[in-house]
Amino acid sequence: FGGKGIPEENAETVQSIWTARAAELRAGLPEMPKTLPEKIGELLRMPDLSHPEAAPTDRGFLLTTDPGVQVPVLRMGTGPQAVIWLGEADFETESRRSEVQALARHASVFVVEPRGASMPAEMHILRHAPIVMGRPLVGMWAYDLLCVVDFLEGQQEFDRVFVAGSGRDMGLACLLASVL
Repeated sequence: FGGKGIPEENAETVQSIWTARAAELRAGLPEMPKTLPEKIGELLRMPDLSHPEAAPTDRGFLLTTDPGVQVPVLRMGTGPQAVIWLGEADFETESRRSEVQALARHASVFVVEPRGASMPAEMHILRHAPIVMGRPLVGMWAYDLLCVVDFLEGQQEFDRVFVAGSGRDMGLACLLASVL
């Protein structure tokens, strides 16, 4: 920079360059087809939402999503916004994450323990069981998440319900649930 140092005014940064490029790319994308949620639901063999029943626990609730499947949910924090956290570990481990702790200072956070997360030794069975069940595991996680969303929306306690995921698999489950 000719001995003058890095210019501060009107200087491009890595963030500003990539933000502008992302906006260009986004503008070139077609609108999401209205049939996309239906097509994804068919692909995942997603059952109709069952309006699940919840059994209260001392720190949250157990939600029955599929016959014989109970998904534990831990509640942390308070507030008019609900954030559903879907992580790849059991809810005790996930509840100690710094991101979850920070969210709980500002909102009601519901840490979901998706089916199979508390039994990592059996995860290989769950990953192959969909071949028999005809439903991919990530679709089952998305369905569990949608059941939690449906239950919380039915409580009419929250202004908005958000979902957040940690890890490749749970992030994909959150994305799929958001589209559906």
